[in-house]
Amino acid sequence: MGFKPKGYVYPFGEYNEEVKQTIKSFDFDYIGNQNSGSVNKNSDIYDLDRVALVGKSNLKEKLKYKSFDVEWIEPKEFPKDGILKTIKAKVDPSINEVKLYVSKYGWQNIKVKDGIITTNFNKKLQLNRNRIIIGLDYYTISTKLLIK
Repeated sequence: MGFKPKGYVYPFGEYNEEVKQTIKSFDFDYIGNQNSGSVNKNSDIYDLDRVALVGKSNLKEKLKYKSFDVEWIEPKEFPKDGILKTIKAKVDPSINEVKLYVSKYGWQNIKVKDGIITTNFNKKLQLNRNRIIIGLDYYTISTKLLIK
């Protein structure tokens, strides 16, 4: 093509750690995933959230997304038995409650204790690609994608 691309975006957001490491070896400046969200100074340059504009997208709505600083503890990957047992994450200790979303199960409010979110979910993941979202509201979020 006559130039070296600076970035890469996983087709349909499909990747795992092995694919991520392979793509990183091509020396891209950044890699985008398919998690809805925004980017901040703490974002992993090789796993950047983006806003996919497909179909009849409302750009004004999509631009409302803000980053929510979450340290994901569990899950790390799609569970071998397909059952999401525990969701655990760390947030700012001043936060008392967050919203939690899991694909096909919708939103629920979760209490936060001393900056730790822990919930025993114990439900079967219903899709090959499942989103777990933790947010202060529907637009200030952090997303984890679990791919079978």
